[in-house]
Amino acid sequence: MLFGAMNNPMVDVYEEIDAISGMGFDFIDLTLEPEQTYSATIDAKRVREALRKSGLEAVGHTAWYLPIASPYPEIREVAIKELERCLRVLNDIGIEKMNIHPQTHVPLHEEDWVTGQNIAVDGAQLLS
Repeated sequence: MLFGAMNNPMVDVYEEIDAISGMGFDFIDLTLEPEQTYSATIDAKRVREALRKSGLEAVGHTAWYLPIASPYPEIREVAIKELERCLRVLNDIGIEKMNIHPQTHVPLHEEDWVTGQNIAVDGAQLLS
């Protein structure tokens, strides 16, 4: 069994890597969220090197609050674009697994509709 911990996206990611490694964890659940680990600004090469030096494995983590089931197509499109960018950044870091949090509630929309919106966000869509 492996034990890991998620970084706090509001704290310097290199300090987090050192701290998580120093506590004896096996991996970091590397979340790509603003402010310190925002996918648009994180230095993938530097993070990859810090992980290598620390000996930590890593799993990619995306923000739980991305509105991927939004009924507004424009908002949903931006959320999916963020997931696509996360996928590219995590790949550049050398991370092979990434989670996606399904949106669980959209006010006044039936559960089946929300589920359908979430299911439509699949790996094939993100890789296209």
